[in-house]
Amino acid sequence: MLKERVQQAIAEALGSTEFTLLYPRDKAFGDFAINIHQLKKLALNEQALVEKLSLLDIFEKVELVQGFVNMRVAYTEYLAELNAALRGGTQPAAPNPHAQRINLEFGQPNTHKLPHIGHLFSYAYGESMARLLAWDGHTVFRSNYQGDVGLHVAKCLYIFMQRKDDAKNLSTLEDKVRFLQTCYQDGSAAYDENSNAKTAIDAINKAIYNRDDTIHAVWEETRSWSVAYYKKFEERIGTTYDRYFFESETSDLGTKLVQEHIDSVFTESDGAVVFKGEQFGLHTRVFLTTHGTPTYEAKDIGLIALKKQEWPFDTAVITTASEQNAYWQVVKKAIELIFPELQGKIMHIGFGMIDLKGSKMSSRTGNIVSAIDLIEIVKKKCARELVKKWQPRGCRNNSHWGRKICLFKNLKQKKNMIFDLEQSISVQGNSGPYLQYTYARLRSVLAKAQYEPSALQNSTTSETLSSEDYAILRMLPTFSDVAHQAAVAYSPHLLCTYVYDLAQACNLLYDKQSILKAPQAQRELRLALLEAASRTIKTSLNLLGIDVLERI
Repeated sequence: MLKERVQQAIAEALGSTEFTLLYPRDKAFGDFAINIHQLKKLALNEQALVEKLSLLDIFEKVELVQGFVNMRVAYTEYLAELNAALRGGTQPAAPNPHAQRINLEFGQPNTHKLPHIGHLFSYAYGESMARLLAWDGHTVFRSNYQGDVGLHVAKCLYIFMQRKDDAKNLSTLEDKVRFLQTCYQDGSAAYDENSNAKTAIDAINKAIYNRDDTIHAVWEETRSWSVAYYKKFEERIGTTYDRYFFESETSDLGTKLVQEHIDSVFTESDGAVVFKGEQFGLHTRVFLTTHGTPTYEAKDIGLIALKKQEWPFDTAVITTASEQNAYWQVVKKAIELIFPELQGKIMHIGFGMIDLKGSKMSSRTGNIVSAIDLIEIVKKKCARELVKKWQPRGCRNNSHWGRKICLFKNLKQKKNMIFDLEQSISVQGNSGPYLQYTYARLRSVLAKAQYEPSALQNSTTSETLSSEDYAILRMLPTFSDVAHQAAVAYSPHLLCTYVYDLAQACNLLYDKQSILKAPQAQRELRLALLEAASRTIKTSLNLLGIDVLERI
């Protein structure tokens, strides 16, 4: 990898590894930079330092600018990187010396409800991170944890029991799950507004935990609808799991662990069992209710015990919406007190919340757009808009569009976001269709040229390159570093930004420079750049959980 070779060359020249190699934001300043203050301890003045680095063959130019040593890599080095990319593709150059066994939990939809677009983000984020971590050399165990017991189920079944005859007329799995969503909404309203309903729902909740014969068969049947529905949904978006965990299997174990640690970790308080987090700079949370039922907190204790027992891990990563950040600070501390060997091995990642433009979602009130509905809406919008724009260029109405666009739109955000349908299908900006079209465009040019990758010779020089050529040439070697940083930081949006910038650079070359009719040396270089760039775009999108379309 170019960055490692540059670091090694500098370290050997200076006799020191105590520096951080930076990427200048403005490429006019060079390819790499070092803050001069990091090199003050070396027995060289600034000018002597620049002169020493200038002697290295790996650099074309070294200069001191505003406290930074800026370095431009030699064209021959970039040409070597391009040839290596044509030979070896886009896999990591070396095994990861810090590889871990990582249990990655994502998805986490509750049964007896519809998946909304917030779940779509969780699926998209988790799928991308699973692929990025595996690419980076880690062994990843994919976990999904679904809430199939709890108050939300009791609210649903309270209404369901009153409308059982209506359920008999439901024929499709989707109709059944939508019916459960309606029952949940009405049950939530009843719980908030009617004290008798609240008492009845609390009793149903306890009966579900106790596997009471009065409710267990109905619970099992309706649960099976949701589980089957989610399996089909996951198949549709291209996500798989190694293990599905359910709250119904963690509740007893979580209850047992909490009870075993009363006084040492937990405290009895007014008939409930709580964790007093104030001594750790946190807050108090209930783990067992006054009814004796476990809360989400206790069930998460049971879940981590199951995870460590079934697949010992170096790190357990739990992804949720950021509104659960404070919750997880408390649960994580309780876990570490119960299982001291897990100290520092539990990581919670809270991602931003998602709403549709013009509205705020709530599954309790019914103000939601289900994830599957959203994919269908986007797909139909594509059929009307994108196919109309690209029909003269041979575009097809492809059923993958809705899923691909939704996934990219979700992944390029890091914080709270509003899902804007018009922006998500735009072919002019940072969107899934733009990247898909760029990839197909590059492959079309290469097919027309009947290009066969081969090693490039030094038949061109840096002086004969256009700025568009150089932009792509300099971006390609940074892919591995960007993908690695995205994995380390659990931030797929870093790769989203990179692949968008690369696509822009490719389109700029296509629009401003001749490719197929260029002089032979430039033609071969540009075709090689497009070949390597298209491979990198394809790999980047694949790591984001998005398969490319060879033709659109």
